Amino acid sequence: FPYTTLFRSGMENIHLMHGTMALDGTPAAFQVIAQLQFSSVEHVRSALAEHGEEIIGDIAKFTNVQPLIQVNETL
Repeated sequence: FPYTTLFRSGMENIHLMHGTMALDGTPAAFQVIAQLQFSSVEHVRSALAEHGEEIIGDIAKFTNVQPLIQVNETL
């Protein structure tokens, strides 16, 4: 899935992070974290309604872990 198409759906930025380890040296709780920043919750909902199946299908190509989707607010 070409994630850059989400910019047309109100996405403002994307950060991809690879979890390397916990502070105590044990394995990271998450191997990959994708943080997608949208201009509003409405844009998130719209993007997921339009592209959600494609995104989840793409994630399944790389892991068998159920993705966790969380909405956050910048403070």
